[in-house]
Amino acid sequence: WIRRAAELGLPVAWNDLGVMYMEGWGVATNERKAVECYERAARDGEPLAQCNLAELYFYGRGSVQRDYGEALRWFERAAHRGLPKAQYHLANMYARGLGVDKDLKESLKWLHLAASQDYPPAQCDLAEALLTATPPHEQDARGLLLRASRLRFAPAQRRLEELDKGSKQEPTKP
Repeated sequence: WIRRAAELGLPVAWNDLGVMYMEGWGVATNERKAVECYERAARDGEPLAQCNLAELYFYGRGSVQRDYGEALRWFERAAHRGLPKAQYHLANMYARGLGVDKDLKESLKWLHLAASQDYPPAQCDLAEALLTATPPHEQDARGLLLRASRLRFAPAQRRLEELDKGSKQEPTKP
């Protein structure tokens, strides 16, 4: 039925069909067909497909060669449509200067947007930025980590445990 929905022109169905081909779910794995499906859905404005296609370019997966410029272009489209996963990837590209000039202010903008939509990896990265800021903003960082923990994101749970252990230790004497 997904194939039929795609043939009827539903971009989300083209994305789902791409996932099926990429992962071999219910069909034989075919990376070339997966890319074609993602491209069709992405051109039609489907943010999940735009993000999936961007990831292929970012990692150089399947029949797609690594191309940070193309990854950036597709992540930007999905991010502007409000997809937190794409916003998170875009933040990392700006932070690391991949396919774009390094821009920490722009990175934090996208990280904030993704974190505000309860995307746990973004919440953890933003929490780390707050913890390493001068001065540190531990209360705000803990709040983000707690939100991510409630979504059962294990790295956030571990980081909260580390912070709790650190705050319970006796101060060292000079």
